[in-house]
Amino acid sequence: MPPKRKSPQTLALEAEVRTYSEQGLTAPEIAERTGRPGRTIYEVLSRLGIPRNYTGRAAYSWNSPKAREIEAEVRAFSEQGMTVAEIAKRTGRPVGTIYFVLRRLRLPYNRALRPKSPETRALEAEVRKYSEQGMSAPEIAKKIRRPRSTIYDVLIRSGIPFKGMKDAGLRTPKTRAFEAEVQMYISLGMSSKEIARVTGRGENTVLAALHRLGVPLSKRSHRSG
Repeated sequence: MPPKRKSPQTLALEAEVRTYSEQGLTAPEIAERTGRPGRTIYEVLSRLGIPRNYTGRAAYSWNSPKAREIEAEVRAFSEQGMTVAEIAKRTGRPVGTIYFVLRRLRLPYNRALRPKSPETRALEAEVRKYSEQGMSAPEIAKKIRRPRSTIYDVLIRSGIPFKGMKDAGLRTPKTRAFEAEVQMYISLGMSSKEIARVTGRGENTVLAALHRLGVPLSKRSHRSG
């Protein structure tokens, strides 16, 4: 039986994916550029026998000129005070790639911050004062009649250590950034194994993030790469 003839739309998509892949774009980048789901791009790459280009650790040989060029570019923009989103927009790279390069270079994540209201600044000063007096988060909450969750949020935001932080199950800004990165890769159709590979984290760490995000089991599938 002769093979089914491909439609003009399929042929056009395959040609587009092949072109972008030859330009060095990763699968998530191609998905973003074409407006197609990540799973579709992976299927086309597999069908054409083209190796997948991954974002992050698997995307580059970190001794290559291209990798050094990306690192230099990200470092320069970061030192100018640009946020992760701004660097991603300027370089045309996914946010996840920028986070990975910043982690590799041990550079801080710059984020756009809204000006704090006088009420917020007053609350932070009050929480800091009581914390320096040795009061716990529950004690501060009772003292100023605010929810404990609010006090914990202020302590984390202000970088003030407190007892039982891990036990409280609270997420630091760094953890929330990682969860956002995982959520983006899931939306592109990547599996937990693939996400672990591109982020340089263990698969159990990725699965834990998916669990916290409430991602259904069907989306956490361990698809073979």
